Amino acid sequence: MASAALGIGLLYLGLGFVQHQRAAGVQCQLAQMRGQRIERGRVLPSPLNLILWRSIYEADGQLYADSIRVPFFGGATVWMGTSTPRVTLEDLEAEVPLDASVRAAFERFSWFADGYTAYDASAPGVVGDMRYGLRPDEFVSMWGLQLPERGRGGKAKFMHMPAHREGLSRLWPRLLGRDPQFKPLPTPASQ
Repeated sequence: MASAALGIGLLYLGLGFVQHQRAAGVQCQLAQMRGQRIERGRVLPSPLNLILWRSIYEADGQLYADSIRVPFFGGATVWMGTSTPRVTLEDLEAEVPLDASVRAAFERFSWFADGYTAYDASAPGVVGDMRYGLRPDEFVSMWGLQLPERGRGGKAKFMHMPAHREGLSRLWPRLLGRDPQFKPLPTPASQ
């Protein structure tokens, strides 16, 4: 039993590595199609599967998000996403000087989010961790850092925003390849 479990575990890890490499390759193709050089990028699997991946990368101070579907058999499809400016400590301090505690809170949060920080599209004053999300066409975070109102002082606080998460029921059509948002990558001749 232990040998079988170890074998299944190693098989899953190997399959995950292959799928990750496939998704990373698609991410590179997307950036090339857009005429961009990826400064840093990540592809992350969506919950509990190795088929749907969130692609996020930085190019010229912007974060770009896309959804990539890499089925075990067949070609990859992509839900082309959008972009938003990356938010850094320097950006925040250019707007208004920050209190030392807010600066420290942002630095911790940015470290936690691996620097993939941007303003949440649905929550004013919240800088979100943009690595995770089920929709590439909007930058809505699952958690973020609520900044105090400008010029009013106060502390920054960590926020979990469950209202912004989509239910798993919306994940099934994407897993099964039935979501019309996913399209094959354009070939260089068709661009």
